[in-house]
Amino acid sequence: MAEDDTRGPRSTLRTTAESLRLELKNIRGGFDHGGIKGTTAEERFHEFLRRHLPDSIGVTSGEVVDVDSNRSGELDAILYDKPRTPMLFGDKGSRNHAVPVEGVIAVIEVKSRLQRGMVTDLIKSCQKVKSLQKKAFLSGGLVHQRERYGQMYADMPVYYSVFAFESEGSYAGAFNDAQLEAAPEKRIDSVCYLDRGVGLNVSMNWETYQPSFSPWPTPDSIMGDTEDAERALLQWFAVLSTAVAQAETRPIDLTQYLKDDLQFSVSFPDGPAAQKFNEDAYKAVAKKMGVREDILLRHSKGEPITLGEAVEVLSVNENYIAETDNMPDESRATLRLAKQLARLNRKQQSTSGTPK
Repeated sequence: MAEDDTRGPRSTLRTTAESLRLELKNIRGGFDHGGIKGTTAEERFHEFLRRHLPDSIGVTSGEVVDVDSNRSGELDAILYDKPRTPMLFGDKGSRNHAVPVEGVIAVIEVKSRLQRGMVTDLIKSCQKVKSLQKKAFLSGGLVHQRERYGQMYADMPVYYSVFAFESEGSYAGAFNDAQLEAAPEKRIDSVCYLDRGVGLNVSMNWETYQPSFSPWPTPDSIMGDTEDAERALLQWFAVLSTAVAQAETRPIDLTQYLKDDLQFSVSFPDGPAAQKFNEDAYKAVAKKMGVREDILLRHSKGEPITLGEAVEVLSVNENYIAETDNMPDESRATLRLAKQLARLNRKQQSTSGTPK
């Protein structure tokens, strides 16, 4: 027996959607036709998202950045994995965060009134966001793959949606034509025309002539527009929530963003612990180089090493022993001779293919 529309989960969802519509209608008063009017309206829209998305989803505005210093440009609403995502810039409550793309789940561009002339710029913004590379993760651990856009991903591409309080028309055709050559994962995922309907991805089963809907583009889908203002918010929020629910962020390695700032020199205090640490380090280097560890240990302590021992080290790494300003002339001459012999040794090894 079919469930009555006036009761049960379906009725609850519709009631919730209607309350959201009224809430957004009030927020709409803080917008003008040029975009967001002041910070209050923007923050109220963010609060609307925070209240109705899981607590683990953070909402902010600003830019999305990747480890190669690429940037998205200013965005209205950035949804990110709140427990795992560190903010690169911006104090608590700041409107100018730089969010690492690895933690970003979705981006929503908000328009007070959507016009056809905005389509091109929205697509450019979408493709700029989706071109950012997610790769600064900590190594190790299990990696789970999920399907989206007709392929498997360990790290989901950023979901990109457009939300308009009002629209001069429905523009699925314009979006489709402008993204004709774009791969599914590079396209705009969904559009909400709050006063008209939604733009959703539609595939067709040509044997049964039955359409199916997807929260994101697929290789055989095309965007279509609905004409149902009453259910526009419910339908848009349903597909957004589905996309958000699928997101799973791996632990982010923030040090990869700060390589230049994390270059520093370290001094160790004297004592047995420091001495053992240094000796262990030189032993590890010697093992990697394939030379006797006692040579490196004596050299590190400023003790003399023989010409043959210097050649052994320099044959592996010509720059390991360097001249210094206060080096005695005799030692300088010996070092230069050792480097010449090391070069000859390397040349002979290269010619014969066998180590000396």
